[in-house]
Amino acid sequence: MAAAADAGYDPSAALAATSTCAHCQREIPSSNIDLHSAHCARNLQKCEHCGEMVARKLMDKHYNEDHAPVNCDLCKEIIQREIWDLHKRDHCPQRIVACEYCEFELPAVELHEHQVLFYCCL
Repeated sequence: MAAAADAGYDPSAALAATSTCAHCQREIPSSNIDLHSAHCARNLQKCEHCGEMVARKLMDKHYNEDHAPVNCDLCKEIIQREIWDLHKRDHCPQRIVACEYCEFELPAVELHEHQVLFYCCL
């Protein structure tokens, strides 16, 4: 054992050594890499949309909640989920807005005509 100590052997270094899992790309303690890799490959799947590792049995739920297109009830357009909040807030032509002059609420697509016909901007 004295020879190992003289050779720079550090038992804590062996415990701290890590390996990268080929499936999830996480650093795993080397002593656990074989068990982790088998479990990871069998139970996890990388989402093709966001790259997140998701339990295989939950992939459909993940897709539906995070990536599936959304049908806008107001304008009937199909919107990518990533821009859904922006669509509702700023882009949907049927979103309800208030006229800045008379505070009348109407669909955004009708705002310009309302302001011109009813002389709200005068």
